[in-house]
Amino acid sequence: MTDKEEREVLRRYLRQYLSAKRRKCDLERRRAQLQQDMQCPLGAVRYDGMPRSGSPSEGAAAFAYRIDEVEQRIRAQQAEMARAALEIMDIIDFLEPGSLEREVIEKRYMDGMGWHAIERDIPISRSQGSVYETRAIDTLRMYAKVRSMVGLGERGEET
Repeated sequence: MTDKEEREVLRRYLRQYLSAKRRKCDLERRRAQLQQDMQCPLGAVRYDGMPRSGSPSEGAAAFAYRIDEVEQRIRAQQAEMARAALEIMDIIDFLEPGSLEREVIEKRYMDGMGWHAIERDIPISRSQGSVYETRAIDTLRMYAKVRSMVGLGERGEET
C-alpha cells in the first residue's frame, strides 16, 4: 500500500465519529418528522362528491411503532458515536499534547470543522493546515498500535 493510500485509510477511520454523528442527526430528523405526521389527521376524507373506495389506514399505532424503532436506532447510533469517539481520542493521544498537528486533527475529525473555520480558529492558512494534518497523519502511521487499530498492518507488510 502506498503512503497516499495509507493516509486515506487513516483519514477514513478518523472520519467515522463524524459519520456516526451525521447518521444520528438524520435519525433524529426522521423521528421528528414521524412525530409531526402523528399530529396530522390520518386518512382525512376529501369531500369532492365523487364516490371512492378506500382501505383502512395504518393508524396511530403504526406511527408509534415506527417512532419506537427509530428511537432504538438512535440509541444504537449514540453507542456507535461514543465507541468511535473513544477510539479516535485514543489515536489522537499519540500526538504531542499542545502541538498544532494535534489541534488540527482534533478540530477536523472530532469537532467536524472545515478548513475555513480552522483557519479562523487557530489561525493558520489552509495550506499550512493541510501540511499539519498530513504531518500528524504520517506521525500516527508510524505507531504499530494505530496501524493495527485502523487495519494497516505492520509497516512494509501488504494488507
